[in-house]
Amino acid sequence: MGLSPSSWAAWRRVGRGLLVLAALLCASPQPARACLWDRDTLAAEARDAPDVVEVVTGRFERNPPQYYEFRVERIEASWRRAPQEVPLAELDDAAVACDRLGRSGDALAWMRRKRARLDMTPAGDERANHEYRYHANLGTLLAHRWIRRGAKRDDPGELQDLVEGRRHIARAIELNPDAHFGRERYQLLAMDWLLDPPRDKPALSATRLPTIFAARDVAGADWRSEYDDAVEGLLGLIRLGAAWRSIDIHAALHEALNHERHYNLSYLVNLRLLELHESGQRTLYRPLAPYYYPGEEASIERVELALLPGAAEAIEAFYADARVAAERWHAQRLEYMERQFERGLHPDTDPDFWSDFEASAPPELPGAGALAVELAQQREREHREALEHGATRARWRAAVEPDEPPPRPVALGVPLLFLAIGCGLTIAMRARG
Repeated sequence: MGLSPSSWAAWRRVGRGLLVLAALLCASPQPARACLWDRDTLAAEARDAPDVVEVVTGRFERNPPQYYEFRVERIEASWRRAPQEVPLAELDDAAVACDRLGRSGDALAWMRRKRARLDMTPAGDERANHEYRYHANLGTLLAHRWIRRGAKRDDPGELQDLVEGRRHIARAIELNPDAHFGRERYQLLAMDWLLDPPRDKPALSATRLPTIFAARDVAGADWRSEYDDAVEGLLGLIRLGAAWRSIDIHAALHEALNHERHYNLSYLVNLRLLELHESGQRTLYRPLAPYYYPGEEASIERVELALLPGAAEAIEAFYADARVAAERWHAQRLEYMERQFERGLHPDTDPDFWSDFEASAPPELPGAGALAVELAQQREREHREALEHGATRARWRAAVEPDEPPPRPVALGVPLLFLAIGCGLTIAMRARG
């Protein structure tokens, strides 16, 4: 079974730009895909929710092993000198760093140390916060170990880490349901989806992968009230939970963006799914693994039907350029970090570590896709303002979203027609060149 003809056509249009990208990438195993808490998590949250385009095209911070090795060595030295003086937050840092390095056993050992320290910590805000972080981290580390051991499910004993991890994630949500941009909620959905795959198993020729939302009765639920923060939560799993190479989380993001009517962004995620498959990634969905091929004909056509004329081609050209630019930026960032490491500097201990780093700019968004992107950004700003004024998420949705999309003014037709023609001419000239 392979990609459908229309999927191959779309992928070939992207492929020319991705040939350049291939030269910039190096092979790496598929990482685990869950959500962790350390100082980098807090820094990312301080910068607000990550942008859809940045995350899907890969323009977000991905650190090299040396970054985590330095962190572990520093905290281990402090632990040997005076274990009771090591802050609880640094025990999280050490555990997450070990996990990033693929050392699950060491990561879990740091969590046992934290448990012992927590049991001696007086009740109060600090203990309450770290109880939540302990369960969030421990549940994630156990899930990661299950995946690293092959994600086996043939024997009930092989699911022990995943079952235990789910219990800790559920406890973390109970302790702090609104933390982490709601990511643990979608992590829990993913774990339920792995532990109990949907009963209606599609045939291998299916055009759509059952996403993590299939574990619940999404069809009968009010999406806005039940999963209104899905895009935010799933982006967090990709950026901070190592789901950058996960077909399953990207498929869920694709579905969530469709529900939010962000069809341009959804199509962008479709292109990422195609790239992931081309690189050898496969779903963890049991009935289809490892046979599922994302981006089937029906899936792409459903998205294109909602796009403006010429938008699909413009988005494909942008995605290819953006991926090349993102990997170039990533390589520049790694080179800078390596030079700083050679000088004995590290972001944990040197506040001016990044002072001399000059980031290259990403490509400009195509006009057709910018409409959806601007809408998403505007809605996010309105969301933050509503939360700052004490509005609940449900009231915010009711206030800023009508039940049906407003009709497009006829006056927009002519400018949009010229925009589509311009996109088509630009792509034709590029192809001719």
